[in-house]
Parts: sequence; C-alpha cells; structure tokens
Amino acid sequence: MTSHPADSYDDQPPTWGAPGSDLEEMQAEFGRQVAKEALETGRQALELDAKTAFRATSGAHPG
Repeated sequence: MTSHPADSYDDQPPTWGAPGSDLEEMQAEFGRQVAKEALETGRQALELDAKTAFRATSGAHPG
C-alpha cells in the first residue's frame, strides 16, 4: 500500500461549502434571487396572457 504525502491543509477545518459557511450563504442568496426573478417573470407572463387571451380578433364579441 502506498502512502500519500500529507496535505498541508489537513489541519484546517473545511469552511467553504460547509453548512453555515460564507459560500453556502452566497449560494442561498443567489438561489433566492433567481427564484424571485423567475416568479416575477411568470407573473408578468400570466398577466399578459390574461390581457390577450380574450381579445377579439375581428372586433366581434367572442361567444
């Protein structure tokens, strides 16, 4: 069995990406921002859809 050289960073706690780390918080904030933008885009699309869905093309009342 071959031994691997000791990593000089083995004695430092892993903080990036660990729960509660700065990276995790940044990723969570980015995810929240993306979700908010997606919801807003969806809301605008539904609003536009609602405005145009029942518009008569010939000027006659539908139905």
